[in-house]
Amino acid sequence: MINCILKPFSAAHLSVLAKESWTYKEWLFWTGHRFSFPMQEKQFLDHLQEDGRSWWILKNEENIIGVGELQNLNNEIIKLSRIYIFKKYRKQSYSKILIQLLMQKAHEKYGIHAFCLNVFEENKIAIHLYATLGFREEERKLIAIEDRQWVLLKMRK
Repeated sequence: MINCILKPFSAAHLSVLAKESWTYKEWLFWTGHRFSFPMQEKQFLDHLQEDGRSWWILKNEENIIGVGELQNLNNEIIKLSRIYIFKKYRKQSYSKILIQLLMQKAHEKYGIHAFCLNVFEENKIAIHLYATLGFREEERKLIAIEDRQWVLLKMRK
């Protein structure tokens, strides 16, 4: 396994997110419809303060490779959200490492082994990765975002 660690995400890391060149679709896949495009710092700062949420950065040596969020849902299940590997680090197994470390962190922090996540049906690469990690489709629903219909899958492990 590539030598990586998780560190708590802080407001200082917002500049790293802002530097990434985002398309609207990439932003939508990463944030759902939770955050405006382009990024608005206040939305992130408010979100970081919400109870039950913790954000993490994936680091390899001194580089920030990616980010992810844990949300404790009633001390029964952890929702993995905002999983993102920066473009220059993709196709190097970091997504899998990030998810595995997030699940490990959730177990250490909350003692929970049940996980869920949401992913757009169109994001085939992510769905395949989640399936290899033991996630299975539990539900699908049609949602409207800016006059377009999207199929959102809820997956659970």
